[in-house]
Amino acid sequence: MNCLECQSKKFSFDENLGEMICVDCGLVMVTEPFEQGVYLQDNQGSIIRERWSSNLHEMGLQTIKKKTISFAQIENKAVYKGVSMCRLLMASLKIPRTSVVFTSVEELYLSLYRRHTFTTIPLEDRAAALVYYSLKNEALPFTLKEVCAEFECNKRLVFKLARKIAKEENNTGVFLIKECRPFAEKYAMLLVEELTHYPSYLRKVSQLSIYFDNLLSKSSENIKPSTPAAYCSIVATMENMNITNKKIESVSGIGYDAIGREAKRLLKIINTNKKQIKGKGIECLEKY
Repeated sequence: MNCLECQSKKFSFDENLGEMICVDCGLVMVTEPFEQGVYLQDNQGSIIRERWSSNLHEMGLQTIKKKTISFAQIENKAVYKGVSMCRLLMASLKIPRTSVVFTSVEELYLSLYRRHTFTTIPLEDRAAALVYYSLKNEALPFTLKEVCAEFECNKRLVFKLARKIAKEENNTGVFLIKECRPFAEKYAMLLVEELTHYPSYLRKVSQLSIYFDNLLSKSSENIKPSTPAAYCSIVATMENMNITNKKIESVSGIGYDAIGREAKRLLKIINTNKKQIKGKGIECLEKY
């Protein structure tokens, strides 16, 4: 037989679990679940034996029964495994279950699975790419580094798959940042947790974010992925704080050289540079 997902003919059989598994992509083609005896007594004292069953019904999917394998049932279990990985990742990121991201991820996973978007990509990378795309679609301030950390995924491969998902969804602009303030504040908060001697840093980054977000929205200048991190760098320069671009890179995932270039670009918009604002305090923005 051929694998329904990657068309491979290579399979391995797990005698302990009773599963026929595709060697190339990991899809479970045939499964024979264990029977677990749970002994309870009815009103007459007779033993009641309940058969083990899968919890696939939580997603409204049919339970895969012993020796009754169909394409729909195999698809259901494969989708269930993928969605479970996404849920695990979102839980590690502390995303509330009430968030729209939970619903959108489940629906999108099934749609992409049926369109064979994932091919032979491992479950961990699928989950990371899909969750990252969904978070970006909702403009939530999570970095690729954060999303990839749970399963130790390759960031380059995950981003490549996320772009493929965006293209199939006709939403290639999803990775553009529309508002920098949430991201800049998040980076600042992470820095403050490590640098407790700068308690006013978060407030000042928020203040500068409001200023530049408003300025950029009224101009023809574009927002870049490095823009929020550059806000953090500019505040550190203004307040003469020992927060380097390398340190900002560690919490944002944006290269320190890209942060420096973007800070220079932003300051050029208001006709100044790092040397002129160094140590002047955030109040110096009032003259621009």
